[in-house]
Amino acid sequence: MDSSQFANLSPENLSKIQKVLKIIIDLLELKGVNRLKSLKIPLDTLAQQGMNYEEGIAVVDKINSMIDAFDVLGEEFKQKLQFSWSTETELERVRDEMKLFRVSEEDLNNYLILRVKTLDAKDKLEKILTLIRSYASQPVVFPAGETILYQNHVLFFKLGDGTFDSIDFNSAPILRKVFECFWELRKRSTKISFVPTEVINIHEELFKGKIERHYLAIQVSNLKRTKLKSKPHLKERFQIGFDRNSKTWIFILQ
Repeated sequence: MDSSQFANLSPENLSKIQKVLKIIIDLLELKGVNRLKSLKIPLDTLAQQGMNYEEGIAVVDKINSMIDAFDVLGEEFKQKLQFSWSTETELERVRDEMKLFRVSEEDLNNYLILRVKTLDAKDKLEKILTLIRSYASQPVVFPAGETILYQNHVLFFKLGDGTFDSIDFNSAPILRKVFECFWELRKRSTKISFVPTEVINIHEELFKGKIERHYLAIQVSNLKRTKLKSKPHLKERFQIGFDRNSKTWIFILQ
């Protein structure tokens, strides 16, 4: 295992993985590793870290892709209960299995429930956490003289105090494609305004598909609402919109 597998993960997702790893490691320190017991992560704990149940499952799946350490026991029990309704005997069999792992039906609604598959899970998780922390601590390196950097679908802005801020497009593939159209046009010229056909043509070139003018306008509006509204300090540095007078798209990064 090496840090190269983190290259396609955004800073936001790396942060989520670190948080879940720390939660699981802390639970294993307190409870120990027992393959016949469940490991329960409170949904309130995930919420405090900015994640819902589905995001927690996605993070566990990502961790599992690295070391295959867990079964998502809660999901297994939910499915068994859902599809074992035909006879009371089948339901009782599932409930008995849940009792073996000390899981109640109420727990299924309040916890992300795992079963540890390997006795060395804690050691493996700690190694992953160390690798991610080392990888994440590497500085963002801007090209000489540049204050803007786009890599791994994340747009970085160098700030006046030497730190940086970022806009992450990893979780928004449609908005990412729209942004990358304007980014590519910016790379190819010194212009800040583009006629609609330029944007439509570059979208077809980059992504092998057409984008309608009205759909482009909707997605630019979504980009401004979801990615820029929460970062007013970047308002002057990232501008995108349609100028009705010149009938051109304006795209400014500085």
